[in-house]
Amino acid sequence: MRKHCAVWLIIFGTLASGQTAAPSFRADRVLYGGSDRVKPLAPGMGFSIYGQDLGPEESCTAQAPYPTELCGVQVLLADKPMLLLYVHARQINFRVPEGAPLEGTAELRVQAQNRSSAVTVPVGVENPKLSLEGTARVDGPVWVRVELPYPLGTVVYPVSNRPNDFACNTFEVRRNGVALPRIPFIDTGIHVLAGNI
Repeated sequence: MRKHCAVWLIIFGTLASGQTAAPSFRADRVLYGGSDRVKPLAPGMGFSIYGQDLGPEESCTAQAPYPTELCGVQVLLADKPMLLLYVHARQINFRVPEGAPLEGTAELRVQAQNRSSAVTVPVGVENPKLSLEGTARVDGPVWVRVELPYPLGTVVYPVSNRPNDFACNTFEVRRNGVALPRIPFIDTGIHVLAGNI
């Protein structure tokens, strides 16, 4: 009889201490900037993890400078701690610090209440992509698609790099099918400044 009581007390003590199940999440639920897009984890970028048992039921929010542990939760990318902005049982928001891996894949681990789970995620800085859209014809329009990997940066046109400029800068830039205004060159006599969109 005493043996059964001792076992019951150990189980009760574990439940009373607030320990939960191991964190549960998938690689396709590590999303860029609160969006629905999976992107490689890159330094300086913000990401969200969605899952179960990721942290406490009552959310915790941090202020800058962001900590690497918040409410007993840590997120590690290739064993390097991430900067935590928000922690909850079903969501973690974090920022990837400088020095994170820049290519390939890496293990992303969530540690909460002395329990952890990990998935493999893509890492690295994506480069902008240029591609021809449609068919190019002599004396006809050429449509160039510019894909920025993150909503950062700008598209600058026209571009001039004297004396290597071949003066073939007349083209139209469209966003979602609508032409954007063209800001002409400004020749200062020393530099030619390109228009900025």
